[in-house]
Amino acid sequence: MMGVMANEFSLTKADKLIVENALNLADGSALTVVEVKRYLPSRRLVCKGLWNHRSVYAKIFIGQDAKKYALRDKQGVQKLLDANIPTPSILYFGQTLDKSIYVLILEEIILAENLEVLWNRLPLKSSQRLQLAESLVRAVSQHHQHGLLQTDLYLKNFILEEGVESGVIYTLDGDGIQTMPIFNQQLACLKNLSVLLSKFDVLEIEVWLTQLLHVYAHARGWSKPPVLKTVTRLIHKHRIKVANDYANSKIFRSCTDVQVTESSRQFFAVVSEYADQDVIANMLTLDKSLHIPSFKTGNTCSVGLMQNDLKKNDALKIVIKRYNVKGIWHAITRCLRKTRAATSWTNAHRLKLLGLPAVKPISLLEARYFFGRLRGKSYFLSEYIEALDADVFFATEVDDVKRNEAIQHIVSLFYQLYLLNISHGDMKASNIKIVDDQPVLIDLDSMKQHTFYWFAVRRHARDLRRFMRNWQANDSLSSSFNAVFKAVYIDHLPLRLAKISTS
Repeated sequence: MMGVMANEFSLTKADKLIVENALNLADGSALTVVEVKRYLPSRRLVCKGLWNHRSVYAKIFIGQDAKKYALRDKQGVQKLLDANIPTPSILYFGQTLDKSIYVLILEEIILAENLEVLWNRLPLKSSQRLQLAESLVRAVSQHHQHGLLQTDLYLKNFILEEGVESGVIYTLDGDGIQTMPIFNQQLACLKNLSVLLSKFDVLEIEVWLTQLLHVYAHARGWSKPPVLKTVTRLIHKHRIKVANDYANSKIFRSCTDVQVTESSRQFFAVVSEYADQDVIANMLTLDKSLHIPSFKTGNTCSVGLMQNDLKKNDALKIVIKRYNVKGIWHAITRCLRKTRAATSWTNAHRLKLLGLPAVKPISLLEARYFFGRLRGKSYFLSEYIEALDADVFFATEVDDVKRNEAIQHIVSLFYQLYLLNISHGDMKASNIKIVDDQPVLIDLDSMKQHTFYWFAVRRHARDLRRFMRNWQANDSLSSSFNAVFKAVYIDHLPLRLAKISTS
């Protein structure tokens, strides 16, 4: 039996048996799993494998709905093939010999790279990324031209054969392929295109959007591109929805990224990387760690540092932030509301999803009462950042090049927050760490992503005003920030509201 690579997945016992033994198929052939690529417990495995002496990719469907999902995936792939849209060919579809599992075996595209991996390797706003974005827009336009919608538009669902400039893009995941609705087809196309465009960095799409819309219109044979404001609105709407679905819902239940345990006494969520570390779920241990050493002790919250060998080769420092219950009235007013620790947990994951530099979350722990319905004190654990606060950095750094780079990166981060309708709520210098001249945000319990621009821009202006107060005693540094804000912000409205000079 071959060793199966599945280290990043925690397979159930039943699913382990599937991947560790050859699957005997109904046609007499056998599939051997070599590596698990994606995994949905007790539902689906996506694997690299060996079948009839050739390397293949296989989708293994298990559970009571296996037939339904297998047929839907196969039919989606067939729709792509019938439209001559590049996608791996179907080599086998059917059941195992014992009829307990459905299997879809697909051709392996040699010398192909997953687009998500490739995209993340290319520099931000690089010409290569733009070429890749244009190729993806053409691929999606081809779907639309043939009356198809890929409803699971993530970069990982595409692969590129050969190079960025001349390679062929293959569409993966037949499960997400749907037929175009009969009515409002143009709007359906624009919504679908906006989903793809929302996957690009907010700074990139602001620069590229007009060009990409012309690429799409040309590929569709349209005389003029879609209305810029319409697509911009659709992109923003989808970004907000995805971020809210993930940060407000998904990370509060067990999923690939997070493991959750819940009882009548406590709620505990932990990122999967640390799921086997019992010490971070123990309130008594956390309370003791708040005093050795303690960064902050107060009525509202206490902050401390804990060091544990949570990784095989490295002792990890953990910041513990405990939000206290100050008294009976405070307990009454807070017990039914979302805890501030949960807000920090939400926002750390939100920024991670959006690709913004922020403190790395480890776990959320809440005391619960009355059958788990009422909330008490809560804890937010994050990785400790060994770096200077922004004010200390600028007070001690003498290299003008590094200072200027840090200023550029900080202003760029502010602009990203502005474009995403995010306000931090407390932009004092100590809440911005400087890591390799790059800013990293901490203290996220006041952060919000706003639905409406008119409210977001005023909250952003408040962040700008608070940030600039950090440098009111340093005219030179304040002037440098003013100049860069003016150069970076295309829309000067938030600068004017913050009373930052734009003249």
